[in-house]
Amino acid sequence: MSRSSRDYLLIVPTALVLVALFAGPAFAEDEGQGAFVAQKCNMCHSVPQAELVAKVKSEKMKGPDLPAVARDSEWLTQFLKREIQNEGQEHKKEYTGTDEELQAIAAWLAKLDVPAQ
Repeated sequence: MSRSSRDYLLIVPTALVLVALFAGPAFAEDEGQGAFVAQKCNMCHSVPQAELVAKVKSEKMKGPDLPAVARDSEWLTQFLKREIQNEGQEHKKEYTGTDEELQAIAAWLAKLDVPAQ
């Protein structure tokens, strides 16, 4: 086996491992943001940190900017399932996506930086 072949056999697996290590967190964020859009959460909610703007036709229907309702992912999951309330109110729309999507959305929102008020 030539030296260049051996180098190739060492470089490629090493590169793949590095990509997997560093792409994991970014992929999780993309997955959460993708699920947020796929479930049409951006119809009512904006996420300024991700440059997502609510698409509501009326300001009366607009929900709070996220993650202004700064909570952990467990709280967000329970709130979206309508198991708990926020300031005496349930989430307006019943969540209809998969549990995996819900977990991805909640984890993504919980990790976003909350703007200073």
